[in-house]
Amino acid sequence: MRAAAAREVFNRDAALQNLIKTDTKVRALMKGSSNLSSLLALSLLVFALLACSGGGSGSKDFSFPADKKDYIGDWRGETADGTMELKIGSDGSVNYERKKGSSTKTISGAKITKFEGNDFEVKVLLMSATFKVSKPPYQDGETWKMVVDDVELTRR
Repeated sequence: MRAAAAREVFNRDAALQNLIKTDTKVRALMKGSSNLSSLLALSLLVFALLACSGGGSGSKDFSFPADKKDYIGDWRGETADGTMELKIGSDGSVNYERKKGSSTKTISGAKITKFEGNDFEVKVLLMSATFKVSKPPYQDGETWKMVVDDVELTRR
């Protein structure tokens, strides 16, 4: 009887050891799975954000409306208290810097998402800004000008 009891204790101990090993393997797999799931979830979130924002680079199909092609160029202007630089690429890319007093506002790597009248909206990821164009591009002698956010800009 003692031998049978000893075998039973040994078998239970071996089964318990196997259960512990199996539990450890399952936890390791689950931990890896959890990390993989977290990585997948993060990747999907980034993809969704970029898709909603135009990929951070705007639409690859962007093309200027025929009546807006004069917006393309490197525009600069000065005011009594600062300067403005606005670079608009033929692909709809926009880089902007406005110095006013001691502050500077910068937008880099934006894309035009739409025109509303003469105004245009740009977007970078989740941020958007609208540029108010009170005078669209026009020729003044040999010089191209436009007025954006109450600043007269000249194309260089």
